[in-house]
Amino acid sequence: MKLAEQLATPLQQLDGEVENQMVAMVTSLAKELIRVEVQTNPQVILQTVREVIAELPMAGRTITLQLHPDDLAIVRDAYNEDDLADRQWKLQAEPAMNRGDLHVQSGDSNVDFFMDDRIRQLLEQFQGVNKQHGGE
Repeated sequence: MKLAEQLATPLQQLDGEVENQMVAMVTSLAKELIRVEVQTNPQVILQTVREVIAELPMAGRTITLQLHPDDLAIVRDAYNEDDLADRQWKLQAEPAMNRGDLHVQSGDSNVDFFMDDRIRQLLEQFQGVNKQHGGE
């Protein structure tokens, strides 16, 4: 019986390594697909802006949105200057930010939405759900 256990151990290690490599490959693919979606689908940016602003207290304060310049152009295309003024939104281009990233400030409240953090969070949730269903 010990011989069978000794033979099973390397196979279990190999299974673990293959699983880790698969997770790394899927993670990399998912990140790239999300980045492409952010760059090609303006609705991703607009939905992100709406979701993040919904988290802030809105008591008649000016809201400053910092976005990547390409994302800022999407917001400007969706909301004309009058809409922005009515909403009290001030847009600032931040070239150091990645596409899909957003920093929103209203008074003392700040909300950061970084695409890399969101991707990592979604992948961790996905892995957690799969481990629960896999019985691990």
